[in-house]
Amino acid sequence: HLPGAVQTANLSFYAWSARVPLNLPKRPNPWIDLLVPATATNGFVSDVQRSITKLAANDNFSILLIPLQPPRFTRPLFRAPAEARAFGFDILRSAPYDEAVIAQILAFNREQYDKNRDLGGTNYPISAVQLTPEDWRQHYGPEFARLAAAKGRYDPANVFASGPDLFSV
Repeated sequence: HLPGAVQTANLSFYAWSARVPLNLPKRPNPWIDLLVPATATNGFVSDVQRSITKLAANDNFSILLIPLQPPRFTRPLFRAPAEARAFGFDILRSAPYDEAVIAQILAFNREQYDKNRDLGGTNYPISAVQLTPEDWRQHYGPEFARLAAAKGRYDPANVFASGPDLFSV
């Protein structure tokens, strides 16, 4: 927390929800979206701020924090930290078309995912983080069996993709 850097504004809900610009550059946006337990947020964010670096001339990023109350999430497949408070944590990144830069960003995202998971945090599944089927089993915990059963029941021929490949072996 930097007291001199605090910015306060009263915004309508629309203005608050639209603060991420819609006219993002037409280039890779390997964002990471995590849910961080409130008790770990200060240390986690400080570590990210110390370790994140610009990797190329057009590599731009910002960090977004959104306060959350996980007990209010009632859908069993929406995984959130087991605390009364948490923060949605996003690194909104716009990178150049450079495979080496993208690979570095994805590796950085994976490191942050692992650190957050070890702190009791969870993944918001739109993240640009490459997860294995075992990572997904861990993410969904006891709900994974129910998810797999639904996949088997409603897609017995395995026609539909699982999206981020939750079920491959």
